[in-house]
Amino acid sequence: MAISSLKKQAAFDKINQKGQRLHSPYCTIVILENVSAFLPKYTDHISLGMKVSKKLGNAVIRNKIKRRVRHLIRTIACSNSLNANLGLIFIPKKNFDKIAFTTLLNVVSHMLNTKLSLRDR
Repeated sequence: MAISSLKKQAAFDKINQKGQRLHSPYCTIVILENVSAFLPKYTDHISLGMKVSKKLGNAVIRNKIKRRVRHLIRTIACSNSLNANLGLIFIPKKNFDKIAFTTLLNVVSHMLNTKLSLRDR
């Protein structure tokens, strides 16, 4: 499963505007299904954007958080076969870098699976 990053502010704005927010104690995820209908450039892969605030730590910590998020999404996409036409904005909360990876994996996969399974009903 290919994962590309959102680069343009217009793409972030469109996903924020049209997407649905999912909350947990560790992060907030804005998810937009069928992202190619709103952003034709983003097709055939998961589009991932991150908002990592300077409040979370210095550059080393922020980069560590970004690596963990990319690995989380890659792991979930491989194991659960997520829809390829998906737009995600990931917003971590305080102490995200100190939480065990397996805990994050369980919470984020549960959030995404719950949202995507509700769509199929």
